[in-house]
Amino acid sequence: MRHPDPHFGYPSVSWRTNEQRPAQQVTAPTRHRFLRQGTLLLDTYVDAMDLDGAAQRILTWGSRHQSRIVALCDMAHLVQATRDPALHHALAQADLTLPGDAGVAWAMRREGQRRQQALTARELMWHHMRLAEQAGQAVHLHGGTQASLDQLISHAQTAFPALQITGTPGAPQALTPAQDLALAHQIASTGATVVFVGLAHAEQASWMQAHRAQVRAVMVGLGPDFGQTQLICARTSSLGALRRRLATQAAFLTRVLHSMLLGAPPSRHDDPR
Repeated sequence: MRHPDPHFGYPSVSWRTNEQRPAQQVTAPTRHRFLRQGTLLLDTYVDAMDLDGAAQRILTWGSRHQSRIVALCDMAHLVQATRDPALHHALAQADLTLPGDAGVAWAMRREGQRRQQALTARELMWHHMRLAEQAGQAVHLHGGTQASLDQLISHAQTAFPALQITGTPGAPQALTPAQDLALAHQIASTGATVVFVGLAHAEQASWMQAHRAQVRAVMVGLGPDFGQTQLICARTSSLGALRRRLATQAAFLTRVLHSMLLGAPPSRHDDPR
């Protein structure tokens, strides 16, 4: 059998000629790229990362004014993505996808990420604000109502008095292109390096994707609760909402257990990765 190296055993060129050949050019790795580690849950890739690692990554991207997308995914988010191709595609295009509740973290531990813990919206936001205050970076909040924003900003300024923090409420109806452009310019004018976004799952994903080129900051999608998590005493508003939440959790756990025992079902969406 012929050796794969054509010069092995019977060189076609002299040793001196071979030594005089120019060195092979090696392409340097991209400066800002980092190795992602995680697992695939319900056709969506979720990154394995602890709270401090996620906050530090967001802080580093923000210091360079990079337009990045970070998605915090809970069980409802992942289940909805299996039914909504646009949401699934948006999550696949995110630069970082983090486990947003205990159910997603549990599934990741079952898939080999033994130390993974849930990263709640408030924990991630508060931890980053502490680092941003120390680094002198500004933070912007987008979503919710004006009243909820005022309350959240007031709490944040009490906890981090040196932090520059601003906010814009979510629009109750679709904006015109001119209004949307004005909103993007308003957010950009704040100088914020990180924008925490609190909208409905599908709306939030599409908003962040649409504003990649307009907002030179890290956009972190926190979901519709937008800081009104366990630490701010959020309560289920109705029995119907509680039933929908339980149904979503049951669907998530059923799909995950099916994948563990029988293998993952065929993907419903084309994987853009």
